[in-house]
Amino acid sequence: MACWQRYLIIAILTYCPIRQSEIRHLQFNVNLFREADGYWVRWSPEEHKTGSRTGKSRDFPLLLPEEITADLDIWIQQLQPRAREVATSLDKWLEFWIKPSASSERVQRYRQIWKKVSFEDNLVFFSMGSNRYLESFGTK
Repeated sequence: MACWQRYLIIAILTYCPIRQSEIRHLQFNVNLFREADGYWVRWSPEEHKTGSRTGKSRDFPLLLPEEITADLDIWIQQLQPRAREVATSLDKWLEFWIKPSASSERVQRYRQIWKKVSFEDNLVFFSMGSNRYLESFGTK
């Protein structure tokens, strides 16, 4: 899951005129839209770096190769919703994130993470948490 997300973020940064900070704020059907010709980003003047100064919105296509667009479709339609789904139950959570051979310390860590998981609405990409900030899992 983390590798797939990293791959997509790097691909978007490689091919598209988007800032790293903007990726954290992408929300599907809020400022990221799927059109027939691919994905489009639409930022209001308040949502992007120079908008408050210029008063202009920022609309642009994500000019991704077809393969990466297809991978982003899989992420948004299948993988990311699956992560949200498994967060609804501790058993589902552990089954999804932990290998059967995982150490008891690792299992305990993921039990602690699950207690604090909270997904922010419609975020395309989310934090996988950290040792120091368990509660950051699912946030931007």
